[in-house]
Amino acid sequence: VLDPSNSSTLYTGTFLSQRWVASTGVFLDPQPIPIIPSGVFKSTNGGVTWVHASAGLPRYSGSINSAHDVLALAIHPTTPSILWATTATTGVAVGLPLFSLYKTIDGGLNWTESRSGIPAGRDIRALLVDPADGNVLYAAGGGTESNPGAVYKSDDGGATWRSISIGLPADSALALAIDPVNRTVIHAGTNLGLWSQTQLPDADGDG
Repeated sequence: VLDPSNSSTLYTGTFLSQRWVASTGVFLDPQPIPIIPSGVFKSTNGGVTWVHASAGLPRYSGSINSAHDVLALAIHPTTPSILWATTATTGVAVGLPLFSLYKTIDGGLNWTESRSGIPAGRDIRALLVDPADGNVLYAAGGGTESNPGAVYKSDDGGATWRSISIGLPADSALALAIDPVNRTVIHAGTNLGLWSQTQLPDADGDG
């Protein structure tokens, strides 16, 4: 993502490669304790050089610099020191992926978890900030029958989230967009096609 007020400042998220073991049907981490830096990186010179900006993001067990894989990044439209990132890891050797969502208010110097209302283990692959209101965010990822599509909305900068998934198919929503003409309309790209929702007042916050 780019700083909207200074195009020389950029942030990127990275993955550590994994090794598929056909005999067991699971991924292995690249090594028992990854040693290369990973997570979020920041550049202030248009990408010429980068610094690790992942303090507070979860680390692979035993690793100092290897943060969990970053699946999505978003930046505040008017306060570029505020960003959000989603993370995932399969853990060392075997296990189901572990997912979370983090926020920084100091340009990546420190990150804190910011996923209240998003169920543990929910795979968030897309983040979207309303360009007209930086406190309004959307997150989307893998869905289930009990929570189809897994699209969530926050009205308080990511402190709390609620599902707005009613009517979506029980499948992954991997892309989000706000309609440029009518901001009450949000579009979700899923594995079963494109879905749109016209948002109505929701005083009780039940989605």
